[in-house]
Amino acid sequence: MFMKQIIWDKVMLFNAGALTLSFMEIESLLKIVLLIVSIVYTIIRIVYQKQGDPELNKKIRDFFSKDDNKKT
Repeated sequence: MFMKQIIWDKVMLFNAGALTLSFMEIESLLKIVLLIVSIVYTIIRIVYQKQGDPELNKKIRDFFSKDDNKKT
């Protein structure tokens, strides 16, 4: 009975250590993934804003050109 308790305690200690180590690695990994995703998202947004949406740009030009024609 005593040996069984020692083995049980060692297994529980080993499992707790493995779980702690896993969570520590997962947290670091998630931080790195979040950083990479945010950098990629920011780059995509910057490129998209610099290029602009041609359809939207055309609608804006048409809208303001109509207003200019009405004023004259």
